[in-house]
Amino acid sequence: LTRNLLLRNGIGAGKTVVSHYGIDTSGLAEAAERRRPSPTLRVGFVGTLAPHKGCDTLVRAFKMLPPQLDAALAVHGDPDRYPSFADELRELAADEGRISFRGAFSRDELGRVMSELDVLVVPSRWYENAPGVIFEAFAAGMPIVATNLKGMSEFVKHGENGLLFELENAGDLSRQLRRLGEEPGLLDTLRAGISPVKTVAEYADEMEELYAALSRQA
Repeated sequence: LTRNLLLRNGIGAGKTVVSHYGIDTSGLAEAAERRRPSPTLRVGFVGTLAPHKGCDTLVRAFKMLPPQLDAALAVHGDPDRYPSFADELRELAADEGRISFRGAFSRDELGRVMSELDVLVVPSRWYENAPGVIFEAFAAGMPIVATNLKGMSEFVKHGENGLLFELENAGDLSRQLRRLGEEPGLLDTLRAGISPVKTVAEYADEMEELYAALSRQA
């Protein structure tokens, strides 16, 4: 996404290399091992509770799920950063007992949080530039349901390692979540489609190789 924007503005033609950053995977691989099967479809949101992140779309979509579907939504995020929006979310979810707001958590709790979820939803309504939470979820062996926008759809492949839904379309998002709850084996298929995530060490090695190649051209 960023490369295409630069090229369209006449920047970096023939000189641009895309290198997606690596993440700290410590504690995340263990999250996949700690995750236990559950009859409940455990849906999660992890991120900033702000309008551009689209958590309201997720809440609306979840409320559309049939009441008999055994599912739960856990929203993880600091309500104090955008308090008025957080209040709107709580009001929106007030009549839905399957939705809980868990607040913020420390970095060393990330593995625990990921281990308690089956699928992570990234419902952003703006272009994300390779959001780290997608890589973290993949490192924890968890599929993603994301908005079909560049920056997310470059990594979340529909039917392979996750599912995509139309921008701000709560009905479409609800359909994708319902599939996860009703199609036997779908979650396992998506988990199996997750590729290894680049680590910080691998990213550093990649940068060293790139700078070495550039220095040889100087």
